[in-house]
Amino acid sequence: MYDEMRFPVTAEMVMLPAYRNDEACYKLSGFYAFLLNVLHECGRKSRDEDFHITANFMAKLIEGYFGVAVNHDPLFMRFLELSESGFNAAWQQGVKEAGEVFDIDINRINILPCFSTHPPKQKKMESKEQYFRETGCLQSEIILDGAGNLIDGYTSYLLAKAHGLFSVPVRYGRRQIIRASHKKGGKVYAWELPGLLVGRVSVGEKLIVRTSRGLRTVAVAEVEEYAGQEPEPLRMAIRKPRARREAA
Repeated sequence: MYDEMRFPVTAEMVMLPAYRNDEACYKLSGFYAFLLNVLHECGRKSRDEDFHITANFMAKLIEGYFGVAVNHDPLFMRFLELSESGFNAAWQQGVKEAGEVFDIDINRINILPCFSTHPPKQKKMESKEQYFRETGCLQSEIILDGAGNLIDGYTSYLLAKAHGLFSVPVRYGRRQIIRASHKKGGKVYAWELPGLLVGRVSVGEKLIVRTSRGLRTVAVAEVEEYAGQEPEPLRMAIRKPRARREAA
């Protein structure tokens, strides 16, 4: 079952047919399905394939969700122990799906104001339209964050809508922004990180960024997951400064 889980999981999907009329079994199966769905979503967002779920971890998770301590209930802890393989399978499937392309109902995609208030230039849309007509494919990937918000591929989304496509290929991804200043205590500005730097920049590091006056070096004050919080498109950070070579 764990190799072919389809999310979201329901009670009916994890119950044995012989017990479907048993109310207590149905409730327990529903609770188990709920936990699988939570772990699948957490795995998809964290992308941590090395994380291993134990019964004790689940007891803490349940206490955090419901405010009920279960670690002193031996029968319930045994249930969690027996379910560990299913919990880990759900987590790992979420991690795997984070980088995979899959089809989704286009109406489930959320469009943030940073996209809807800044439509692509006509020339760009015409180029994307021509590619679509010639190949039947969308030229740019549609990328969503963990909440289903579009973070890249707005032109493909608009084309799909214009051509009446009901489902589109998407994958999950991340975008990050930094808030940084040119000098200590100075005014803080925002830049977007390129893909190669996502998840690799820490507060206090220096980055080379593009400004209206050319390339400048800034000190990073904050690193944030991008969720459309900036009303205007951001300039891109370029790279980390190269390490200086010591004199021989």
